[in-house]
Amino acid sequence: MSQLAPITGGWDGFPVPKLVPTTIPGYLMIEYYLILFIAIGVILIFRYLLQSRIGLALAAIRENEVEARAAGINPVPFKLFAFGVSAFVTGIAGGLEIFHFGYITPEIFGIDLSFWPIIYSITGGLGTLAGPVIGTIVVTLLWDGLNAVGLTYARFIIIGVLLVLIIIFLPRGLVSLPEEIQKRIRQKKT
Repeated sequence: MSQLAPITGGWDGFPVPKLVPTTIPGYLMIEYYLILFIAIGVILIFRYLLQSRIGLALAAIRENEVEARAAGINPVPFKLFAFGVSAFVTGIAGGLEIFHFGYITPEIFGIDLSFWPIIYSITGGLGTLAGPVIGTIVVTLLWDGLNAVGLTYARFIIIGVLLVLIIIFLPRGLVSLPEEIQKRIRQKKT
């Protein structure tokens, strides 16, 4: 690592230009809407992909790879395509984060940050397009709300307990909550 320190900055990292120059009035709001626009674009692209033949093939492979092979779907190119698309989108997200911070260092992408997308997805609902979005909103609001109340380390425990409760009582995530509520109401009526 120290041999490449003049190029990479080593553990100290190095500054990068902001996404929107700070000399522009309201640069944070412009940056917010730019990132929001990119996020909505990615969601729309994913929606299109899921409704296309590729999405149907990926769904068949996810449900039962052996049956998908029997139906004539070769899973290898579809898995490579899914991996490539997810890596591309992840790279864009990481790049946007670095340009937002204005600095890059190895500590920014620690192992702890790798768990947040998994927590968002499980909380919202795996296998859905809206699930990770809902999970991100709920967990972020809860995380920031607990921080505002003054809970720093306890919020890790609260988020963990919430995740366990969702896995036990809502295995399909918060996306399935309205459906579960309707099911319980129908059971009480009968």
